[in-house]
Amino acid sequence: LTQDMGNTKAALDHLNAEMVKNEQKMNQTLEDIQISQQEMNTLLDEIADLEKNIEQRSVKLEEQARVVQVNGNPAIYIEFILNAESLTDVLGRMDVVTNLVKSSNQMIESQKRDQESVEKMRAETEQKMNQQLALMEELEISAANLELQNNSQTALLAQIEIEKSSVASEKSALIAK
Repeated sequence: LTQDMGNTKAALDHLNAEMVKNEQKMNQTLEDIQISQQEMNTLLDEIADLEKNIEQRSVKLEEQARVVQVNGNPAIYIEFILNAESLTDVLGRMDVVTNLVKSSNQMIESQKRDQESVEKMRAETEQKMNQQLALMEELEISAANLELQNNSQTALLAQIEIEKSSVASEKSALIAK
């Protein structure tokens, strides 16, 4: 009987150690969830900023496209250059046209880069969300395990008490004889 009680106490000690580990795991999981949530919020903020920039650039590009459609064709650029009064004026006007084209091309490239960044960040955000769901599931499992271990501990304590009272009644019966 003493050996059974010793075994039960050892099982109880082991269970207590498992409960401590499980609680630490739950706390770590909660910290991981909070970190993941912060990272996700940062990504969402960055996405919002990029989308705002994309929208502003889209408006500018649409305006430029409208101006080109309304004002005609590339011949206007050539006419602009040919109406120059001197060679210096021609070079200056060519520089203006070149800068306009470069600016438009740079804006289009920036637009493409930002759109790619948004897609990448959305994928990253989705990954973070999935990661967070997995952490939540892990947390729920840990909580269920902790509850199960707690119930096992209660059962072991009850078993120890039953064994103690059984020993006490056997002892009383032996003393009474």
